[in-house]
Amino acid sequence: MPAQSGTTAEHVSDSSTSSTNPSSQTTVGQGHADQESETVAGETAERTSEASTASATNAQTNTADSAVQGGAAGQSQSRSQSRSQSRSQSLDQGTIFDLLSNHRRRYVIHYCKREDRPVELGELAEHVAAWELDKEVAELTSAERKRIYTSLQQTHLPTLDREGMVRFDDRTIELTENAADLEIYLDIVPGDSVPWGLYYLGLSAIATVVMGGLWLELVPTETVSALGWSTLVVALFVGSALVHVVQNRRMRLGDVERPP
Repeated sequence: MPAQSGTTAEHVSDSSTSSTNPSSQTTVGQGHADQESETVAGETAERTSEASTASATNAQTNTADSAVQGGAAGQSQSRSQSRSQSRSQSLDQGTIFDLLSNHRRRYVIHYCKREDRPVELGELAEHVAAWELDKEVAELTSAERKRIYTSLQQTHLPTLDREGMVRFDDRTIELTENAADLEIYLDIVPGDSVPWGLYYLGLSAIATVVMGGLWLELVPTETVSALGWSTLVVALFVGSALVHVVQNRRMRLGDVERPP
């Protein structure tokens, strides 16, 4: 009887041990699973943080690039405007004389001034060709029109546009403000003529002699009084000035039908 009791106690002890072990194993397994879950969650959070940081960095880089590009575009536009302003302000006499030394460019300025509006290249070429060939517009041939049209389009209008005299957009021509406000006179003096400056100098010398003779009583006043002599001198100056104004009007670009 005592021997059976011991055996029974041993069996009870073994079953208790065996019943305790699965519970311990389950607890250990759950601990490992929790640790792995924490590790995976930490790695996921770290990757998310890195991705957020990278996105923020890229956004800042893109913003900086956009700002740089915008600044560069603004500087380029500012430089372009500065060049345009400096070009329009650099119309000195030498540049104007050089531009107007060609008769086709003179005809362009004359026609644009006369019309006082943006003109089409086709109509401008017709009038320039008619003036150059001394014909009416209706008498021009297609070859004559095309020759002048090509010359203006490829050579003369780009030159005037580059120097700030006109705005040329390949089809329409318009005078700039500087050229529109510029009064251009062509003072042509033939070899057998006297320049107006020299003429006025001679007229002033004659007036000085007459007035001095009247003052010194060397000029006879019996037939013509002193007032008559003075009136004659003034009339000479007034008549000369009137002729000078009329001639200048004929020689000013944009004032008459045909260019001087």
